[in-house]
Amino acid sequence: MTNSPTRNMIRIRLTIMAFSILGLVLASLNSAITRFAIVLRDRARLGITEPDNAILAHSFQQLMERVLGDVLIAALASALSAIAGLVLLVYSRRLRENSNLQIYFGFMQLILSLVILVTGAYLADHVHGCQSSFTVLQGDDRIPYHSIMYFGGVGEAVYGALVILIGAGYFGLSLAFGS
Repeated sequence: MTNSPTRNMIRIRLTIMAFSILGLVLASLNSAITRFAIVLRDRARLGITEPDNAILAHSFQQLMERVLGDVLIAALASALSAIAGLVLLVYSRRLRENSNLQIYFGFMQLILSLVILVTGAYLADHVHGCQSSFTVLQGDDRIPYHSIMYFGGVGEAVYGALVILIGAGYFGLSLAFGS
């Protein structure tokens, strides 16, 4: 079976579509974590007035502000990557005319993966030790804020690492075998 240009273009478009969908999923996860960070930060602000939890509430408020900044960066990067992928899918003629766009999209995905790896690891690392604070400030909600934030950060870090490893492996194999 030979690789025709049409078959290669279909593979490229399917790959771009998969990364665009993953970018939208990551942007959705990060926007949910952003919302949770805002809710918990505001609850911590209300808890500062209580003398029993003032120190805990203040440190938790600062943690949620750092998490909020971290997750906003990841959400914006994921959304921009998904939008760029969708634009390439809609204007597929540009992909056929300019083969460098494929390479640029691949490098953009590697950079996004590095950002997602760093922000996910940062989120998981900083949220991991604060489970008791989450329990205190969670209130009567049934939403497991700590689990969503922690495992969301771990999942993002794993996703970023896998994409970087796959990209590096593909680059290494293409150098080794010259295809």
